[in-house]
Amino acid sequence: MQVLVCDGQWSVTSGSPTCTGTLLAVQADQLPGNGMTTEDALELHGQTLVLFAIVFGYLAIKKVLNIK
Repeated sequence: MQVLVCDGQWSVTSGSPTCTGTLLAVQADQLPGNGMTTEDALELHGQTLVLFAIVFGYLAIKKVLNIK
């Protein structure tokens, strides 16, 4: 798959995107940062579970101690 890239700045003129430099067609797999890696997804999943556990623990303690 090819993606359009601009070697300058993208801007919007009259609701249409325009490139102040030169438009280039590049293969999508050649672009840096093609999304999340498996390692990134696993780390995010782990951090989400930790956050859930912290919030759940806080709410459980709050309920036991009847803090308003």
